[in-house]
Amino acid sequence: MRELGGKTYTFHYSGKVSAETIKGKTESGSGAQTESREWEARRQTEKK
Repeated sequence: MRELGGKTYTFHYSGKVSAETIKGKTESGSGAQTESREWEARRQTEKK
């Protein structure tokens, strides 16, 4: 939870790991107003 401008916002994250990638979804909002977004993270490989 986070407070901003007198309102309290809640954030929920979920995801699934598959090899070198995590794909997920975040849901956030205040009261009845909510948003959801998909995200993806990949492992960064070292450059030699």
